[in-house]
Amino acid sequence: DLLSPRISVLRKYKIQPQTSPNLQMVVLCLAQSIYHHIVCIFPVTVAHWYWKPVSLPSIAPEVPVLLLQLAACLLLFDFLFFLWHLLHHKVPWLYKNFHKVHHKHVSTFALTTQYASVWELLWQGFFTVIGPMLLRCHPLTEMTFFVASIW
Repeated sequence: DLLSPRISVLRKYKIQPQTSPNLQMVVLCLAQSIYHHIVCIFPVTVAHWYWKPVSLPSIAPEVPVLLLQLAACLLLFDFLFFLWHLLHHKVPWLYKNFHKVHHKHVSTFALTTQYASVWELLWQGFFTVIGPMLLRCHPLTEMTFFVASIW
């Protein structure tokens, strides 16, 4: 988003190559993201560590098992989030009361994915955690999934 106006070859990879975010949009998204991380994500993460302490088994999963479970976690997360997102677009009350804030910016840029209501943030966190729990993944696989899903 910052480089595409200056480097023309990058513009073809933008979803909306004709638009660019202004500083106010970036600051607003960044401020809300920082606020959500401090007020919501960090406390929920600490609570998760408290209620489900990480205990590493002495044996790590074999690479094929880790990769298979990682793929399954990614697919499960994407499927659940897709259904949840579709539901919020199909049910007017959900869209109006929870999801509309996510579509405030008409010019898309990377930080707009983080511009969401607390409701959406908590559900996204739930979908992230539930996959490894349902699949009973090794903690190493779970951590690999967390990193891969952020990246």
